[in-house]
Amino acid sequence: MNSWIILAIIYALCVGIFECSKKKSMEKISLYDTLAGFSLFALIGAAIIDRDMYSINYNYLPLIALKTSVIVISWILCMKALKNMLMSTYGITRLSQIIYTLIMSILILGEHITIKIIIGAIITIIGLVLVNLDKDNETENTAKDKNKFKYILLLLIGVFFSSCSGIIDKIVLKNITSSQLQFWFLFLLMIFYWLIALIKQRKVEVRKIIKNKWLYISALAVLIGDRCLFIANENPDSMVSIMSIIKQLSAVESVFFGKLFFGEKNILRKLLYSLIVISGIVIIFI
Repeated sequence: MNSWIILAIIYALCVGIFECSKKKSMEKISLYDTLAGFSLFALIGAAIIDRDMYSINYNYLPLIALKTSVIVISWILCMKALKNMLMSTYGITRLSQIIYTLIMSILILGEHITIKIIIGAIITIIGLVLVNLDKDNETENTAKDKNKFKYILLLLIGVFFSSCSGIIDKIVLKNITSSQLQFWFLFLLMIFYWLIALIKQRKVEVRKIIKNKWLYISALAVLIGDRCLFIANENPDSMVSIMSIIKQLSAVESVFFGKLFFGEKNILRKLLYSLIVISGIVIIFI
């Protein structure tokens, strides 16, 4: 198995941990404090392990700033949705990213999409459709039921922006290193999120941030996951379209974490739908 595929799998597993820890964090502090906290801790980690961040070609900083802006919009929309949706439903709804990425990888990167990739993507998307048709009647209150479409729409828009970020990664990593991209991305991300937190809340609950263990877990997941993804994108043989499908393994994690940490029900049925997702990914590599 190619190394970039293994790196993409590690990234997917880190995403599942990241999404769960974010939601747990928001049980204790606000959405904006969560964003500010994990981005700061992740930047500190990157500053410790990255050694070549200052040797970057600064002509590429505007492109990294564009990626950061796209991610800021994406994560804010996705976190608003996450706060108001069941985690298992949220995780598999994110599979719509496959459609966006496949289209952009063909149109922008010129990737060749084989029949196996198309079949695998279709099977994976079927898993998404089945989950969305499976009504969540567990713990959602009436208000959430009425606004369910609103949050699904926010999530779909957020996932689109996330797909744009993946395309930018592939382009910019032809000219800078993965460690340079990670450091400057996290640096700009931290500035964005702290400014947003201060504007929205007038203050940041620093003490609560420091005491929130879930922020340290989410920061570590971002640090490891993004580095693996960036290294994979550095490989000229790697394909964004295939990596976008591999990333959906995080949806399977979301089902387990939904049961483990949030007491969600109907997990066995959702797990069966997740197996459809896995089978779609396996088909690509047969």
